[in-house]
Amino acid sequence: MTLAGWSGTTGTAAAQAFDPQDPYRRVFLDMMLTFTSAAEVSDDWSEDWDSIRAARDLQEELRLCGTFYRRDLINHLLKIMGEVKEDPEVLSGIADIVRASIAFSNMNEDLGKFSLEAVSDDILARTDIQGLIDLMTRYFGLEDQYHGNLWFGEALIPRGLAPQRLSLDLYPKAEFLVGDIQKYMSFAESAFGSNFLDWPITAAMRAGRDDLAQRLQSDYDRTKPTNITKLLFLETPTAQAAHCQGLLQGVRDRLMEQENLTAKAEAETTGVRFASWTLLLCGQFADSRRSARKMGWERMSRSCGFNRETSNVTDFYNAILSGSYLATEQRKNGELLRSAFTLEEIVAEVRQVLYLDSFTGLGHINIVVDEDIELYMTHLHGMTPELRVVQGLLEEARGNTSLAVDAWRAALTEDELHERWVITLQAWVNARSSRVNLLSAEES
Repeated sequence: MTLAGWSGTTGTAAAQAFDPQDPYRRVFLDMMLTFTSAAEVSDDWSEDWDSIRAARDLQEELRLCGTFYRRDLINHLLKIMGEVKEDPEVLSGIADIVRASIAFSNMNEDLGKFSLEAVSDDILARTDIQGLIDLMTRYFGLEDQYHGNLWFGEALIPRGLAPQRLSLDLYPKAEFLVGDIQKYMSFAESAFGSNFLDWPITAAMRAGRDDLAQRLQSDYDRTKPTNITKLLFLETPTAQAAHCQGLLQGVRDRLMEQENLTAKAEAETTGVRFASWTLLLCGQFADSRRSARKMGWERMSRSCGFNRETSNVTDFYNAILSGSYLATEQRKNGELLRSAFTLEEIVAEVRQVLYLDSFTGLGHINIVVDEDIELYMTHLHGMTPELRVVQGLLEEARGNTSLAVDAWRAALTEDELHERWVITLQAWVNARSSRVNLLSAEES
């Protein structure tokens, strides 16, 4: 079905400034609800001006931010709406699914699940509605709305009404990132033979299942010898350095395939994060930070969608971790003031990335704290005072004030930091908050 003025396909998204108030451009979901709600209460929405205008607004949104997964979702929605325009029960069910999606995106679990409960099993089981939920949860997965997929799975899997991709892929990923690691273990136990075992292996380690982690790692070594998790099982710096040679050569090979080292080439040939991540794991801190920041800002400058927001959040976390070790190196080289300024820059970047991550319900922070820091950084490079400062800020963001204070206190008791950071950390510990103003009005 084609609306007047509606084109079923869209061209390349027009250039669009980064919107700090809505960096994931979730106004897209609100526009969907405006359309489905208007259609829900009209006798024939294809003849209703409010419904048609809302559909045209969606078309304009796709022109501004027309990623493939938004386009597929909207085209499927319009197709269903045209086919069921005389069935008010199905129209109401579609509107409730969109309401649930918006609630989940706004971190309102109860309201979202309540909206899904209002949709009957018969409607949810329809092939076209299953397709709608599949495309909506794919949208959530690519936009890092992991809580949305977690709650969609919790609501639909017990009813036997979850699309296959949600139940077998997107829901397990959400459990790993923002859910219960113990619930994820059933997926980890059946992951043998997969081409991506990083998460099952680290999940097993976090859950205290070292036996499972060892067996998964042996399987990974057989199917993909240049895997990253092998570093967690190598105890000596010599063995780690030898494995890193292969990992780093892979990064160089992917870049040289493009015959240039531009930000665009680096962003497009190394996946989401593996260049800066590999460099970080292998102790190439300056190169890792340069790569992560370059890729993050290059992606943010793009028009919209997955290549703009979600990747730069991950890259910026990598830049923060590598930057903390750069500050450590500077301090150990006697450059105390330079190290102090580097750490200040890192703290500012933490606050920036936490703002972006807040739009996903802090969907990345668990893996950064529980895996990147606790497993990889601690094992490969050791815990430094600078990294403890970062760890404390992230724990504070997770609501773990006591753990944050413990991290800052530990930073004070270790190697000597610059005086300005000793004063800052003492103030944070005393106030049990990093948001304390160190200067009075007169002093400032």
